Amino acid sequence: MGNEEIKRELRIGTLITPEEREELIALLRDYVDVFAWSYMDMPGLYRAPLVEGCKSVKQRLRRTNPNVLIKVKAGIEKQWNVDFLKIVKYPQWVSNIVVVPKNKDKIRVCMDFRDLNWASSKDNFPLPRIDVLVNPHIPLWMDFWATIR
Repeated sequence: MGNEEIKRELRIGTLITPEEREELIALLRDYVDVFAWSYMDMPGLYRAPLVEGCKSVKQRLRRTNPNVLIKVKAGIEKQWNVDFLKIVKYPQWVSNIVVVPKNKDKIRVCMDFRDLNWASSKDNFPLPRIDVLVNPHIPLWMDFWATIR
């Protein structure tokens, strides 16, 4: 999806027809600006609206292997250098990091936001199911029927 200088790879399944594949590639090229390819494509932080009156939670510190902490520090510095993270003084919510192993001895640094998710307001309009959006062979009325059961 990129150019010769910047390589951006997307993988498409093999179970679609060549015509569907070409249509999908055209659609992805039209909307290539909606994808985040790096942390620099996602500046700033998102503030979740919380339910009024909920008590803030400070999670107890979870210990991590010292060898993994070196990789965690590198991942956090990478996010910090592109202004994806910021320092907050006196935080009301404290969440632990979660280290997710990836291939070739790499890791992904995530946060444990389970407590914060319980306190955030729920959306009345949830996202549609991706299998219905991508698979044109399933009629929408079948999906509707499955959700009201």
